[in-house]
Amino acid sequence: MEEKLKWNAIGLVRKTQMLRDYILKEKNSIPIDHTSKHAKRQGFLDELNHLIEQIEKIEKILIPKLES
Repeated sequence: MEEKLKWNAIGLVRKTQMLRDYILKEKNSIPIDHTSKHAKRQGFLDELNHLIEQIEKIEKILIPKLES
């Protein structure tokens, strides 16, 4: 009998998406002429988006390959 890999990310994707949404709202509330604050928030957003993409790749591609 094959065993399935257990993916227990404890809601990591959902929590990361919530954090991303919060930072996006914060970034949008900063006046446009505060470029360094915008850049810093954009950097956080880029990193969070990358993290979410990698977690989804693990769930959708890597785990099924390892299970087969």
